[in-house]
Amino acid sequence: MDRSRIGRRLFLATALVGAAVVAGCGGGNPGTGTESSTTAQTTSANLTTTAKPRPVKETPYPYFGRVPERTHDSPDAPNPPFKFVWTFWAHQLIEFPPAVSHESMYVLNKGGQLFALRTSDGKVLWERTLGANQTGPAYADGTVFVAQGNGTFTALDARTGKTRWTFHSPTGLQSSPLTAGGKIYFGSQGGLLYALDVGSGKLLWKSDQGAPIKASPALHNGVVYVGDYKGDVHAVSASSGNPVWTTGTNG
Repeated sequence: MDRSRIGRRLFLATALVGAAVVAGCGGGNPGTGTESSTTAQTTSANLTTTAKPRPVKETPYPYFGRVPERTHDSPDAPNPPFKFVWTFWAHQLIEFPPAVSHESMYVLNKGGQLFALRTSDGKVLWERTLGANQTGPAYADGTVFVAQGNGTFTALDARTGKTRWTFHSPTGLQSSPLTAGGKIYFGSQGGLLYALDVGSGKLLWKSDQGAPIKASPALHNGVVYVGDYKGDVHAVSASSGNPVWTTGTNG
């Protein structure tokens, strides 16, 4: 089956009984496209749940990698067996895991549609169409962050989906953002590594690494680490963007 057909038919299995939700809010119009694993009634347009949602324990997953080191570490993760509670159809390919926080989750499909879902039953709380997006969403301090292939970086109110601020890179963005310590970090295809203020979007620093950055930066002990398309790995100060070291990986 080709990628486009997979994308059209892809279902995101999200909530598991007695398990952590893998990926993260808002208020808005009642949603469609969810199905209970127990009792559901089908209409010609969508699936609506009629069964009472099962309780689901949420493990916060604010961005791709879950922790600043991007290791996906979750010491309190439950053990199998797991059971489906509900499914959500996102209409197109989902390339990155959702972000999860405060009993809500944010799902971004390849076409640039961002959905806020309730983790207990998959109800759509709000949705926004932002245009073609290339990265995983991130969450911090009541805000959802999305980097776009056209160079636009958008911060949205997690409760309503309304835009809080935008930042424009002169080149495209394919680097999934990382939020930590009131800052958000991401790279650009122009080779710049950015640090913005989470609340205002103010540029705190930018550091030119000399080659496209499509990888997702990681953070540990005050140092940001990121790889570029030339094969180099860079370490820079998280507070200033000043270089710490660079090493090659090509031989």
